[in-house]
Amino acid sequence: MSGGLLGAIAILKKTFDKYAGSDGDKGTLSKKELAVMLKAEIPGAGVSKVHIALQERL
Repeated sequence: MSGGLLGAIAILKKTFDKYAGSDGDKGTLSKKELAVMLKAEIPGAGVSKVHIALQERL
């Protein structure tokens, strides 16, 4: 993968694909999938006000 913007987009897509689909729909992240992704990909962050706000907006 190349660096820069295209590299960042590729990483985002790969991460999305890794967590999306456990509920049967690979095209979306459920609230549960989002929570699992945030906890796994941002260790040490815990469940912060930002995570809660993101989940509530969905």
